Amino acid sequence: MPTGLVWAFLGFLLVALLRGQATYWLARGAASGVARRGRDDPRWRGWAQSPTARRGREQLTRFGWPAVTLCYLAVGVQTVVLASAGAMRMPWGRFTAAQVPGAALWAGIYSTIGWTAWVLLVRHAVASAWLWLALAGVLAVLAGTAWWRRRGIDASGAQPPSA
Repeated sequence: MPTGLVWAFLGFLLVALLRGQATYWLARGAASGVARRGRDDPRWRGWAQSPTARRGREQLTRFGWPAVTLCYLAVGVQTVVLASAGAMRMPWGRFTAAQVPGAALWAGIYSTIGWTAWVLLVRHAVASAWLWLALAGVLAVLAGTAWWRRRGIDASGAQPPSA
């Protein structure tokens, strides 16, 4: 019978593979739909021209399929690289062959070091009022920042002119 560590690894691996495949196929389908209709969807165009999407395409173009493998080790670009692979119509077999080792590395990290750190954090958080207060403070700052940005107020407090 596999130990808890093996179950954790297999669970994380399954999640990584399913998430990667879903991202790839959603982006590939969206790109095909836009191309088939022969017109630009403003939502798709907005995402496709964003700096984050451009960075993902650049990495995929520059490094090819190894970018798919390595994106699992980089925070903040994984979804963009996987979606770019789908939108750029990387062959499914090549994508999957590049995805499996990256997902396995990610699952190995999260099921050992990452999972252990999470468990320790949760154990200490439950026992520490200070950690709860710190977490509440961080969430309050994030919520306040999102609120200010949504209202269109910049750092100086000036609001943009009404259109």
